[in-house]
Amino acid sequence: MAAQRQYATIAEFSVWDGATEYTVPSDSLLRRASGVIDGLTRHSKFASDVDGYPTDIDVSDVFRDATCAQVAFWDENGDPTGAGSQDGSFSIGSVSIGARGRSAGSGAPDAQQSRVAPEAVQILVNANMIVATTAHS
Repeated sequence: MAAQRQYATIAEFSVWDGATEYTVPSDSLLRRASGVIDGLTRHSKFASDVDGYPTDIDVSDVFRDATCAQVAFWDENGDPTGAGSQDGSFSIGSVSIGARGRSAGSGAPDAQQSRVAPEAVQILVNANMIVATTAHS
C-alpha cells in the first residue's frame, strides 16, 4: 500500500497563508488534509506519476492550495477529525445550545461534510477538479 500523499509542505502553507493568520501545521496534519483532497477528487481525471501525484504544475498548485485551505479551515474551527460536529443540542436553564455541525437529511450532524473546507471545495470546483457524475436510468 502506498503512503498517504501530501500535497503541501509546511513552507508552502506558510507562503499560502502569508505567515500571518494560522497556526503552522505539522506534516501529519498536511497529510490528513491531503487525504480529504484525495477524497474530493477521486473521480477527477488528471495526469499523475506512479505515486499518484499530479504531473501538471497547474494541477499540483490547485491540490496544494486546496490542501492549505483545508488545514486553515481546521485551524479556524479546531476540529480536524469532525468529532465536534457530533455534539448534540443541550440546554442549561434558559440557554439552549445547538449542534455545531451541518445537518444531514435526518437532522443529524454530518461529520464528513462538517470537516470539509468550503474554500478547498471552491478551489477544486474552479479548477474543474471536482467532477459531478450523473447516473441515467
